[in-house]
Amino acid sequence: MIGFYVANYTQKGCKIRNGQWNKNYCVALDCREKENCGKRQNPSVFCQQLNIGDYIDSVYFWLGEPDQINQTHYLWKNPKLQSQKISAVIEENHLKSLNCL
Repeated sequence: MIGFYVANYTQKGCKIRNGQWNKNYCVALDCREKENCGKRQNPSVFCQQLNIGDYIDSVYFWLGEPDQINQTHYLWKNPKLQSQKISAVIEENHLKSLNCL
């Protein structure tokens, strides 16, 4: 039980688990399924981590919850810089296009 706590509730444990620390909890690759990806303060920083063909879970893991979804079109906004936006097309659970603005 202590290992679970360290992996999910400390920055060091989160890093060991290959997660991302998001203020006070660890975001893991399964965050979309668990609905706890949260919002990123600057999703543009992570945009370059993605590749066309990546599974939707990777997109949510790196960029967080999208601000808008319109069928297959997804949009993430930078809350600090409204001019920075990321748009993506996700079809059949895979990233088809990505525009890191």
